[in-house]
Amino acid sequence: MSIVWSDEYSVGVEKIDAQHKQIIDMINLLQDALAKKDASAEIKRVLVSLAEYTQTHFGCEERLMTLVGYPAVEAHARKHAKLTSDLLCVLMRLKRGEDVSVRQLFNLLRTWFTTHVEREDMRYSEWIREHQASGHIGDLTNVC
Repeated sequence: MSIVWSDEYSVGVEKIDAQHKQIIDMINLLQDALAKKDASAEIKRVLVSLAEYTQTHFGCEERLMTLVGYPAVEAHARKHAKLTSDLLCVLMRLKRGEDVSVRQLFNLLRTWFTTHVEREDMRYSEWIREHQASGHIGDLTNVC
């Protein structure tokens, strides 16, 4: 089942929301590739793109959290690092020709994304909104 963007995933920062939409697109591309016969090259390509893009996105989120003084930035960054490590590990296994359940990885990514955004990202989203409302931080449109 594909992930469909909904406003419940919005963190209230346009750049981050756009990045989340891009990640959704990549996860959905992985699902599409899984439905094809002999799509191992496409699956690897999507996974490489996803691994690279998530690192860029995670760096952006972490800079944003640091900028606004979000107190749980280190714990949040550890969760990012864990997913990045898992993705890179799967890619290495694929490159070595090892048997990897990409379908299981897709299910993990889909669940991770929705859970992470709904729980973890919403926490820093609330923090940002509170600080913007109080005037402690300014415009965040140029972050990242």
